[in-house]
Amino acid sequence: MQRYYSASARELARLVGTCQAPVIQHFSETISGSTTIKCFEQESRFKDINMKLIDRYSQPKLYSAAAIEWLNFRLDILSTLTFAFCLVFLISFPNSFTAPGDYFKLHTFTSQTLLLVTLKPFILFFTSILVFFKGLLDWL
Repeated sequence: MQRYYSASARELARLVGTCQAPVIQHFSETISGSTTIKCFEQESRFKDINMKLIDRYSQPKLYSAAAIEWLNFRLDILSTLTFAFCLVFLISFPNSFTAPGDYFKLHTFTSQTLLLVTLKPFILFFTSILVFFKGLLDWL
């Protein structure tokens, strides 16, 4: 995902910059020669040129926004799947496996029991971080 998006975003940023320069140049030339343009009644010609330049600038901007939305959608799917996997993983174990209070009463620990008791807080922390970043991406 990163390989596709990075290359596309780089090229789109280059295209946006390339298309933005003529718009700025034409606008500054129009402002500096506004009295001459009005004198020769060429306002409509300059307005048409300006609109064509803005249209050419808008196309790469639209593609860039679409690429960002593509990345956001893919990251949303990835975070949702990760969250769902962690949720199913936590729910699938009975409470007797993951309740730490019951295990401290026992004298013998199995390696799986100790692993589950140790990992449950980390998994909960990890899923809460994923939910936070998913909300952050939705907000952006």
